[in-house]
Amino acid sequence: MIDQVKVHIPKSYNFGQIRLVLYWDSFKVVSPNGELLHEDFRPYMHNERNIPWKSILYSWLNKPRVVTYSRYKPYLPTRIYEYIRIENMELRKDRIRWLIQYLTWYDMNQINELFYELVEEQSSSEIQDHPYNVNWSMYDQLQSHVNQGGE
Repeated sequence: MIDQVKVHIPKSYNFGQIRLVLYWDSFKVVSPNGELLHEDFRPYMHNERNIPWKSILYSWLNKPRVVTYSRYKPYLPTRIYEYIRIENMELRKDRIRWLIQYLTWYDMNQINELFYELVEEQSSSEIQDHPYNVNWSMYDQLQSHVNQGGE
């Protein structure tokens, strides 16, 4: 509890004790080893809270089934959530890795805005690894050609 408000610290479950460093407008949570676990504004500042997406996505990478049940699911942009909630777990892991890769350059809102451009940048080999291995050009060849005048 910080300023009578419960604050979730994502990586704190690994430690029995943690230290809290308070400033007038922010706080830091530090492990006993001196590792910075979390840094954010104090609750009374009424600023938006930072969500540590990178650490959350790494935990989802270890347990990909938890994506649909996660407490952070409502905070994900809808198109990104729909992109990573695919049923195939290997493809879900690949998409989470892809998202982690872009979090080094962009924040989650920027990824949401540039989503279609970033997805198009994926190499053709990644696109060919689709879980159903459908070759659409062969499928199109099976369709009989229809005259433009009608049936």
